[in-house]
Parts: sequence; structure tokens; C-alpha cells
Amino acid sequence: MLHKYRHILAKLAALLLAPILLLAGHFLNNKGLDELQALRQIERIPPADIGALMPGAVNIYGPAASLGRTVTSPYTKTPTLYYRYLHEIEKRDSDGDTYWDTVEDYSDTVNFEITDSTGSITANTESYKSLIHWSVEESFQTVKGDHRYTEWRIDPDKYLFVLGYIKADQQKHSLTFPDNKNFRPIISTYDQDYEQQELGTYGILYLWGGIALLGFGIFCIAFLINLHRVWIYLLIVMLTLSTYLAQISLSMLKQDMVDASQRLQEQETYAEHYLAQASPDVARSIRINLTATWLQAQEQSQRVPEKLLAPLWGITITAPDINVSAEEQAKAEKLVAELPSTQLRSGLLAMAAILAFILGSLFAWGGIRFIKHKRIIENIATQKTAGVVPGITEVKGTVVLDKEEALQGPLTSCDCVWYDYRVEELRSSGKNSSWVTIEHDTDEVIFACKDETGELRINPKSAEVLTDHRHVRRTRRIVANDLRYTELSLRVGDPLFAIGEAVVDRERCDHVRMQKKGKQWPFIISNRSEEEVMMNRGRWGLFWMNFGFSGLMYSTLLMFAQAGSFSPLDILMSALVAPLYMFLFMIALHYNDLVFLQQRVDRNYANIQTALKKRKDLMPNLEKLAKALMKHEADLMEKVTALRTQHMNAMKNSQAIMGFLGQEHQLFGQVKVVCEKYPQLKSNKSIKQLMTIIRNLEDEIELLRSGYLNAINLYNTRVDSFPDMFLARTAGFDKKQRIF
Repeated sequence: MLHKYRHILAKLAALLLAPILLLAGHFLNNKGLDELQALRQIERIPPADIGALMPGAVNIYGPAASLGRTVTSPYTKTPTLYYRYLHEIEKRDSDGDTYWDTVEDYSDTVNFEITDSTGSITANTESYKSLIHWSVEESFQTVKGDHRYTEWRIDPDKYLFVLGYIKADQQKHSLTFPDNKNFRPIISTYDQDYEQQELGTYGILYLWGGIALLGFGIFCIAFLINLHRVWIYLLIVMLTLSTYLAQISLSMLKQDMVDASQRLQEQETYAEHYLAQASPDVARSIRINLTATWLQAQEQSQRVPEKLLAPLWGITITAPDINVSAEEQAKAEKLVAELPSTQLRSGLLAMAAILAFILGSLFAWGGIRFIKHKRIIENIATQKTAGVVPGITEVKGTVVLDKEEALQGPLTSCDCVWYDYRVEELRSSGKNSSWVTIEHDTDEVIFACKDETGELRINPKSAEVLTDHRHVRRTRRIVANDLRYTELSLRVGDPLFAIGEAVVDRERCDHVRMQKKGKQWPFIISNRSEEEVMMNRGRWGLFWMNFGFSGLMYSTLLMFAQAGSFSPLDILMSALVAPLYMFLFMIALHYNDLVFLQQRVDRNYANIQTALKKRKDLMPNLEKLAKALMKHEADLMEKVTALRTQHMNAMKNSQAIMGFLGQEHQLFGQVKVVCEKYPQLKSNKSIKQLMTIIRNLEDEIELLRSGYLNAINLYNTRVDSFPDMFLARTAGFDKKQRIF
């Protein structure tokens, strides 16, 4: 009941988290794309001489100069063109750790002038102060007592990188900084390369976070609908992310093309008017800048997929109708060639890419390990305890005691065969608190799984135990921290599902028992159903694969970024690389599944051969029995002799096994009938022992035959099923013919 209650809570949590994660992922993706859109905006606007500026977006670099007015910074009292002032006070949390708390944080500016060798222009910053993205170096900081004061300033003569906008209706040019989602105004004391690096770094981080959250949102939906097929899950992730990112990427590409076309048309429209009034030097700069704008737009339109999509969107890039000399053409080409491309060259980012790839691979492999366990549970048919042979096996039954006495649960005092007991203390750190383990104890005894055919001993040491028995008690203490006691247990009488490796029992060499042996196979013991255990493995597998997906995707994004590639197509490819990489894991896993199922069929057939050899060893005893029965049934000796010869042939020819077993079964049946007819034979001790052995061997061979048929049916089903059928045909996995 408690397990069902927790399961319902988990479903409710997934139901609440799914829309939150999807919306948060969408928000971060949009934020990341905004950063990259701003980055591409910088890249596609060539730097221009101030004297040759025309209406539209402009990229200029030069020293700032006062127009006669300044503002005074609050702390240093420095006359400046812009400042940001931050006043903080040092405080302590409940653990004694210090932190800085903001007391004041504000800024102010005046209009100022930017100049270069060709002229000057006024930056209208007062009207647009809140819309400008200010990127200013720290100018001053001091600490007095528990107060800290910091200023960021733009002083006169400070060189600035400025991305602004010139309106066409102005009598005299001045820079404005409009609120436009497709244009981000920037005033920076750093250079253009630094701003591109910042935008690229944050764009990649936001995109990574957004796509990762979308992946976990899809995981929550998969949890809600009980989806555990990995290839279906990865296919859904790929289709969802590719469709979503393709739509966003195409929108981003279209906006890039529209902006480039509009900017070219806008500059071309005003070029004729400005060229007629400009001096020869300024006219030359205008022609060079306009040609550079056209060359860049033309280069952008010739890339793939822009070249294919531009006609569909009705976007054309035509050369401006101006006379350009060969020297001006060469200058424009050089200007475009020298435009700084964004490459994240930080050594830390390179290390982050490598670390993300390693962690992503480890998480992915951890997820694959859980999925592998799930698939082993799917691929192994449940065995009756009497038919368990050495090797990986799966049984169901009831928990019963073997030779040892039951354990007593430390918290519940219940009879159990395994428990995990933990004592935790609630400790606080500032505003946060957490439970810290102060005592942990685990104990187990060898027990047995009982079903209608017998018992199988199980040593639970080192097993992964999944149990519904979880008992928690909390004590509240006034003068000390609260304590929490937790007991997990597997109790006597519980229903049992167990999967693990059966080995020869050293205490009883004619029996096997289940225990941990190496790391090749899972060893899971649970009082939950097989389906619940399988779903548990599948969900954990998908969960860790999501972390692996996130790490691999982040690594791919960083590698693209370090190569200077921030196009929407690269973003789409980055989101698909991780699922494709994991599909390679899945192909390997499916291949290993087929190998395992094929070997399992061969192993089960070999077990039948071993059982037949046991039958052969009984023949001398059976001959003695037949001699004892000859006076009652004269033909028994003849049949036993014929059976011995047929046994030798059956061991050499697998097709004859079924016929041999049928005749053997008839003969043993006849022996039983004779023994029942004659009381003096029925009471003979040796005959009774032999008949018991014969019955046990018949039961064993029937169980082995059932296991063989299950193995061959499962193998043939997988070979004919999607998607294994393609891999089976490619790798040469042929269907197995049933021998009997």
C-alpha cells in the first residue's frame, strides 16, 4: 500500500514537473537564441567610419568626449559620462559565513560624443539609458569596515565599442538605442571581440540548459505513460527536439536574411542622396561600406541552407547600383574578410568541453547499464526453482527461512532476512538544512525462494534489494538536532522476485544457489513484481541517459563554438548528436542481446544433453531392476537394452532426442505400472529409491525442456521483431529450429 502511495506521488510530481520543465526549457532556449541573434547582429554589421555613416544599424569604435556636461560619481566624486554605483554591506549567516548584501545599486549618464579621424557623432544615451546594454570595466572599489563601495565609469577619452542606430528623419546624425527585439544596442569599454565572446558563451550556456530541461520534460512525460523502451524514447527525443529546434532555427535564419536584405536596401536607398552631398573622401567611404554590406549579405545568402530557403521566403540580394572602383572593391572585400568571427578560445572552455564529454559518456553508460539490466529481465524467462541450473536465472516465489534464524528489524522488530538501517541528524547551514547520516547498518541471512516445485537458496550479500517495506520514524529534540530513523527490510513471507547468477552450492554440491558472482550479471532481489522491477530499471536508465545526453550535447555545442560556428544549423546538429551517439550504444546493446539469447538457447540445449548423460548413468541400475522384474514382465529387459543403444545414438543426433525421450517415458511408465501391480516390488527399498530418482530426472528434463522452448521462442521472436530484425539480418543471426 505504501509503495502504491509513493507511486501515485511520483506520478503527480512528474505531472507537475513536465510542464514546468518544458516551459523553462523553452524560456532558456529563447534566451540563448536571443544571445546568439545579438552575436550574429554584431558579426553582420561591418565597422564604419563616423564621417560616412548612413541611417540604420551602425558599428563604430572611438574615444568618448564630453558635450560640456558630466555626471559626478557618488563615491569618488569623479566627473564622468556614465557611472554605475554599488554599495554593499557585509553580513553573517547563522553558520558564521560572511556574504555581501546590496544596499544601493543605481546608475546615471549624460549624452556624449564619439569621435574618430573622419568625424564625430552624438550618443543620445539619456533617453535610452535603460535600453542600452552597458558593458563597463570596474573603475574603483574600496572596503571600509563592513561596507564595500564599487564604481564602474566611462570617463572622457575612454575608447568605446558602440552598436547603435541612426534614424533616417534626423537633420543631424545622432546615435539612438531603440527597443527592438531584433536589435540589441551596446555601449562597451571592451572591444568587439570581447562582446562576441560574452554573447557566444552565455548563448551556449542558455541553449544547453534549455535543451537539457526539454529532455527532462520529455522524461517526465515518458514516466507518466510508463514508457520504458529506450529506442522509442530516444526517437521521441530526437523528433521532438529536431522539430522544435528546426522551427526556431528556421525562424532565426529567416530573420537574419530579412535583416541583411533590409539593411542593404536601406543603405542603398540613402546612398544616392549622401553621395551627392559628401566630400570625395566621405563618398569613397560610403561606397566601400555599402559594397561591404552587399558582399556580406551576398555571402550569407550563398550558404547552405540559406541559399535554398531564401527563394522560398522571397528574399533576394542584388548588387547596389553604384560605381565602385577596383580599389574600393578590394577595400570592401578586405573589410569583410577582416570582420572578427566569434571563436570561444578560452582554455577553460576547452577543458569544460572535454570534461562534459567524459561526464556525458559516463552518465550515458550508467543509463545503458540500467537499461541492460531491464533487457536481461525481459529476455530471461522465469524458472521453477527445481529447474534452476548454473548461470543467470530468474525465479519467483515466497521468502522462507533456510537454516538460519530470522533477523529482527532494528526499528520494527519484524522477522526479516535482510535489512538496511540508517540514523540521520538534521543539521542546518545558514538558511539551508539537510539530513546527515550518523549511523548506518546492513545485515542479511541466507534464505530460500519457495515455489510449488521446491526451494532455491539465495545469499543476499551484495545484492541490490528493492523493497516496499520502508519504515520511517522521526524524533524531535528541544536541546539537540532532530533525528530520523529509517528501516528498509525484506521480510519472511514476502512475495519474491529474484534475478542473478546461480552457482553450485558448496554446502550441498547436488544443488545450486543464487548469489553475487562478478559484475557481468545483475543481482536484484525484490518483493515487487517483475514488471515493477523492470520499469524501475528502465526509468533509472532513461533518467541517467538524460544527464548523459545533456553532457554530450554541451560538449558538442562548445566544440562548434570553439570552431567559430554559431549558426542555427549547428545548434540543431548539436541537439541531435547526443541521441545519435546514444543510438550507437543501443545498437551495441541490441547486438549483445541477440548474442545473449543465442547463447542461452545453446546453453539450455547443452543442459538437456547433461541431463541425458545422467539418464545414461542410470541404465545399469535400470537393467538390474529389469532383471528383477523379468519374471513379471518378460519384455522389459529387451526394451531397456534397446533404449541404451538408442541413447547413444540420440546423444550424437539432436533430431533423435525427442523420439528417445518419448520411448524412455513410455518405458518408465511401464516400470511404474509393474511396480504398482506387485506389492512385493513396490515395498523394495532399492526399487523405491530408483523410482524416486527416475521421477526427479523426468521432472528435471521437463523443466529443462520448458526452459529450452522458452529460450528458443524468445530468440526467434526477437529475430523477427522490429528493430532487431534489421540487425539480425545484417549480423547473420538466423532463426533457431525447434528440436523437440
